[in-house]
Amino acid sequence: MLQAVTSDFMRESTLCKQEQEEIKDWQFSFLSSEAELLAPTGVQESRDLGVRYAHRFPSLLGLPYTPQRYKFQHTYKPRTFNTARAIANGMFNRSDFNMAVNPASCDPLLRFYDCCDKFQKTVKHKALKEQAAFGRGPEMKAVINNVSNRLGLQDSLSLNDVLVLVGLCSFEHSILSTSPWCAAFYAEDIKVLEYYQDLKYYWGFGYGHSINYEQSCNLVKDLLAYLKDNSSTVTGMIRVGHDSSLMPFCARLGVFRDPTPLLANNMAEQSNRKWRSSIIASFGANIAFVEYQCGSESKVRVFHNEKPLALPMCPASGCPLSNILNSYLESFANSCDFQKTCEYDPHHICDGHVTHSGTCVPSIIG
Repeated sequence: MLQAVTSDFMRESTLCKQEQEEIKDWQFSFLSSEAELLAPTGVQESRDLGVRYAHRFPSLLGLPYTPQRYKFQHTYKPRTFNTARAIANGMFNRSDFNMAVNPASCDPLLRFYDCCDKFQKTVKHKALKEQAAFGRGPEMKAVINNVSNRLGLQDSLSLNDVLVLVGLCSFEHSILSTSPWCAAFYAEDIKVLEYYQDLKYYWGFGYGHSINYEQSCNLVKDLLAYLKDNSSTVTGMIRVGHDSSLMPFCARLGVFRDPTPLLANNMAEQSNRKWRSSIIASFGANIAFVEYQCGSESKVRVFHNEKPLALPMCPASGCPLSNILNSYLESFANSCDFQKTCEYDPHHICDGHVTHSGTCVPSIIG
């Protein structure tokens, strides 16, 4: 497809001459063997993140590093190890750390979706229905037509072609700071493509199906146990997972929730939506629970991508630790049973989303 695009420019292309030449001269500059690795820009970004956290919280992260005081944990994927190592290097300005790697077979803490049978059999392959319907809709057809016309192609691109091109634009821009393919997209096109992506993650890892976030209960339970343990000698617990770990975790916390579901036919109504995967789980996305000792009372503030985040029971300015413990422990953490939650029963499956009252609402395909 890319060869066809670069060799089939027509005079009708609306791109300027320089943009056309840059696309014609473009070559893919990455190796398939690098797909599982953290890019150099990702290493630097992670190190900078560690530096900023250390500067912001010197009383927590300004102590000499010891493996008993600071715990680092990551999944079996090489890029999470490299991310954890870069963060640690930024925090403590050293290169030797004890890193705990979670198992590849089943990691119910950071890769719970891999071994949750109910999620694998009921959501993983069904979550794309709303996204697929939106991909056939008028908004996406307009984007395909716009991009094809800008490139001056005699034959219109397919949806998959457009997704490849915008993926190249995003990937190259994040690593190389530039990409000629970005010239093919205008701001309105990006909004449509962003919503297309948000539909995938809303239904695949967010509020669209209750099992998406219920399967992350071990992660929340472990966090609460750490915050609750006054006798712990651990000052900092740093875990590195994936976007598919972070989004269910955020949904389980009840943040970034919209009053109405994201659907194939309501993009216009969702222009101010909270669920935006490009923000929730951007490159280097992070969430931090920071405990403060205020006299005899423990308080907590939550930060998402280093900005204060409000929880349903806790304002962005922070709240007593007891508010968070009582709310989450009583509502689901105390009863967290990963094995039971992930049991697959084909006779009791909600093919849609579950409301606050527990009612199953079927997916609406526009």
